[in-house]
Amino acid sequence: MKIQFKKSGIGNEWLYNIADEINRTFNSHVIVENNQIIFPPDIAEGSCKYYKLSNDVDICITDVVYNVRMIYERVATTEDPYYSMHLNCSPSSVEHFSQGKRNKMGGTANSSIYWSSSAIPVSFKTEPGEKFQSIFICVSKEYIQNTLWNADSPSHPCGLRDNTSQGCTLETNTECHCKADAKDICNAFNDSEIIKSNIYTALGTVKYNLVQEIINMDKGDSVSEKIIIKGNVLKILAHFIQKITSEKYKKSKGIMFGDAAKIMQIKKTIDDGAHFQHFSLNDLAKLVGISKTKLKIKFKEIVGTSVYQYYLDVRMRRAKDMLYNNPRSITNLAYEMGFKTVSHFSQMYKKYYGINPNSIIVQSRRTFNS
Repeated sequence: MKIQFKKSGIGNEWLYNIADEINRTFNSHVIVENNQIIFPPDIAEGSCKYYKLSNDVDICITDVVYNVRMIYERVATTEDPYYSMHLNCSPSSVEHFSQGKRNKMGGTANSSIYWSSSAIPVSFKTEPGEKFQSIFICVSKEYIQNTLWNADSPSHPCGLRDNTSQGCTLETNTECHCKADAKDICNAFNDSEIIKSNIYTALGTVKYNLVQEIINMDKGDSVSEKIIIKGNVLKILAHFIQKITSEKYKKSKGIMFGDAAKIMQIKKTIDDGAHFQHFSLNDLAKLVGISKTKLKIKFKEIVGTSVYQYYLDVRMRRAKDMLYNNPRSITNLAYEMGFKTVSHFSQMYKKYYGINPNSIIVQSRRTFNS
């Protein structure tokens, strides 16, 4: 029988959804108690335990023998974007369905991982009398974005989420160009996937051992147990991300990362160097390996303004900082900022800030001499 459920993000609401669906379908009495699904013997025997490890990561640990055939189907959702990872260690293979394709997961030789975004419906089938051993890890889209961020090839312009201000805590000297309707997550990547929508890959010995340690725990609520589970989950995610982001794996599997990461790399290059270095469109396009035309289109889509306009915005912000914090001659500043003439610089500055830059220098000297 098919059991449909909806998981809308990090949280345990979906457990109750599953219990209600099983009860409705089988006229049974499945309950959720202490974040654990309790099955009556006619449905299944074993444990299905949920842990919320943080605001961005949770896990469901399943070690069950079903006494009925069950097809679980997770309904697609984009309400609260997340990625899910199904790591299957079942002794017998399990049929898995995604995007019209049928795959086998589990079994001695086929212990495997399935990774997908919340926007893709997924289902799998269990057979009566066969042990089903799996863990399901869910991570917010923001968590993956921040995990993939690094100084050399940034895929995310922000630092950590700031729940108090409903925005982003920015890295030094950067500015977040999230969409105006952002609530408590950065929406810079709202329209593109950081990682390809779904991936099947082998579990591997290291990850298999980590999963087995999680499955074979007492599944209580002790602090030590939660620490071990969280530590293993982070290791699993680290190994998985390390593998799929390697050049060798990307080439062999044809995995493509979103254009957003490339555009944000260009954005950071401009942020870091626009006040002392001239960038042409050709230079920036070559930096990340895309065409000049695609750069112009994607930059406008993701950042919200043209490459030239953003480049100019950064230079003018730096010019303002320099004028107020380290006054110097307008001539030197104009040429330092890459303007060909002082008059052009003064004209642009007045257009941006409504004041002639010379008046700031005069005011600063008066303040210094008083």
